[in-house]
Amino acid sequence: MTTRTRFARLGLLVAGLLLLSGRGNAGDDAAKYRKDVQAIADALKQGKMDAATDLAKKLAVKEKDDGVGNVMALMKPRGGKDNGFGVGKNPGDINPDGIELKLNALGRDLISPAKMKKESEALEEMALRMHAIAQFADALPPAKDKGKLTKKKWLEFSKGMLDSVVDLEKAIQTGSPNELKKAVTKVNANCNQCHSIFKN
Repeated sequence: MTTRTRFARLGLLVAGLLLLSGRGNAGDDAAKYRKDVQAIADALKQGKMDAATDLAKKLAVKEKDDGVGNVMALMKPRGGKDNGFGVGKNPGDINPDGIELKLNALGRDLISPAKMKKESEALEEMALRMHAIAQFADALPPAKDKGKLTKKKWLEFSKGMLDSVVDLEKAIQTGSPNELKKAVTKVNANCNQCHSIFKN
């Protein structure tokens, strides 16, 4: 057996072990985070705030070594390398089919009353998932301050996200496109300010 053949077989063995352990499949990881975040969102929908907070803290413990990146990626488009939640029950029902992209679109263009009514269920689900992600972020500030990356600033932005998402939930309930755009603008402003400091 040549050296090249031995290395090839070793590579296949390692790849197989990674797949069996789940660490070699990004889709499996995304599914795990989706399940955890959805559990928080479900608790919020049921008005179980204490349960939502506890679930967020448990997810923060699980993710303390990796930070918030894996969970925040759920706001990216459905499928692909990030495998985000998307918006709506089925792929393609709502466009854009990603929380972050949908927020950008809603902040840019005033949605029509008819379209807002049609998409209301999907928008409510989106807001609940954002609320869940905000709960998680609030539970996982930086362990140590590093320049501008301080725990105080992180908690300021995470509270800002929580408050603005609650306003978004209320705006969706009103059925008013103007109220929706106003709330989305507030959410986007907080996200942009936070990302200007904390996002790599």
